[in-house]
Amino acid sequence: MPKLVEVLLAAAPRGYVSARKAVIGNYIEGFRRGDHAQVLGCLAEDIVWELYGHKTVRGKAAFAAEIQNDMFEGEPTLEIDRMVEEGDTVAVTGGGSVRKKTGEEMQFVFSELFTFDANLVKRLETWHIWLGSRQTVIVNTTGEVGLYLDGKPLTPEAGSFIDMLNRAAAERRM
Repeated sequence: MPKLVEVLLAAAPRGYVSARKAVIGNYIEGFRRGDHAQVLGCLAEDIVWELYGHKTVRGKAAFAAEIQNDMFEGEPTLEIDRMVEEGDTVAVTGGGSVRKKTGEEMQFVFSELFTFDANLVKRLETWHIWLGSRQTVIVNTTGEVGLYLDGKPLTPEAGSFIDMLNRAAAERRM
């Protein structure tokens, strides 16, 4: 069976889906299917995964351990809203849901920066917001954006991604 990246490239009009966007499609589809080998196949051995507000994961083995999560059951629902590519980097926004082992469904929005070495992801930067949780995005009357956890401000590394997450969260609540 061909990899999703091959299917996307073959089916798309010439120049419509870049090889890097197709790799991201393969990566996301791996998560949708619960196929961790497919996810890991998209990554460089020395991958660095920056989970802002949480931790930094270094190396493919550590990445594999991080995605083995006993808190959730089944596969996540994932939707991509937008992919923007410039140079060796692709920015992705989207959202989805997961089901906790308690049965509670949790919805989220995300923004990720995928930086490539050839056609493998060498750096992944993730901003993740749980909707309806203790983690919130607040825009004050002057237009400043803030990310808060339990009412305590967190300093985002890139405000523009917080802006995109805020817009995505607002669209999902409509």
